[in-house]
Amino acid sequence: MVLMESSCARAVKEMKQYDPEFDLISLSYEAEEIFKEFYCNFLSGNLEYIEKVCGKAALAISKTEIKRRVTEGWKNKYQDILDAGSTNFTGGMVPEKQPPQFSFTINVQEIDCKVLLKDENEIKEGGDNNIMQNIYRIVLSRHDDPDIELTGHYWEIVEFQKVGELKQLV
Repeated sequence: MVLMESSCARAVKEMKQYDPEFDLISLSYEAEEIFKEFYCNFLSGNLEYIEKVCGKAALAISKTEIKRRVTEGWKNKYQDILDAGSTNFTGGMVPEKQPPQFSFTINVQEIDCKVLLKDENEIKEGGDNNIMQNIYRIVLSRHDDPDIELTGHYWEIVEFQKVGELKQLV
């Protein structure tokens, strides 16, 4: 009989080599806090922070989106989220020659209101009463060179994507 180790079990096992105190349940709670801080900075267009906490595809996507907003002449009116919760662990893996990665989906409620850069009182899209419920997928990996003072954690967001949205009218 051959027993195979799941990719998730292998990711946890390898993570414990980096950090013997590593706990997947604690990481799920931490992932929500990491995401909230990242996402508020993403909404505000804070590239300096984004560059500290993101790498790989997540950094490329975030930079592209922030630059697109500037090119199109708008910004998010609200840079805080209403709620983030229902953080679900979706898997773990160990890419070749890289630290383990852990993926999560996170439900976020936010106000969808985009205003013009040249006149913040002029709404480009959405409105003060447009509530969006989005589901995002993030993948966390141990950061090579974390800025603990700025971020408060050792993780890097290596993937970031919207996987669902629901507009709610208030």
